[in-house]
Amino acid sequence: MRFGVGLDEVILKTLEYYVVENNLPNRSQAIRYLVEKHLVDKKWQCNNIVTGVVALLYDHHKSDVTTNSNDIQHEYFDFILSLQHFIYRTIIVLKLLQLKVAQTD
Repeated sequence: MRFGVGLDEVILKTLEYYVVENNLPNRSQAIRYLVEKHLVDKKWQCNNIVTGVVALLYDHHKSDVTTNSNDIQHEYFDFILSLQHFIYRTIIVLKLLQLKVAQTD
């Protein structure tokens, strides 16, 4: 879908510089990228429940790995949705609260 955008000269020059600086093919791609980035950043600013995965790689000859992962699963049962053991790795699926993180420069 196409639409027109009116920009003042300073913003247009800044957009053109952004296109060159980021090696984008045209201004449309730059605008598309910036809008998508803004929407993603906005989603990260709210507290949502999200799902994450932790993959652990380990030496399966060590006997305490399974015991320790089971202990962790029992201690954090309200966050861990699934814990699967495979040879050499464990996959943990977590339910987490997405929190806004302060950015430091």
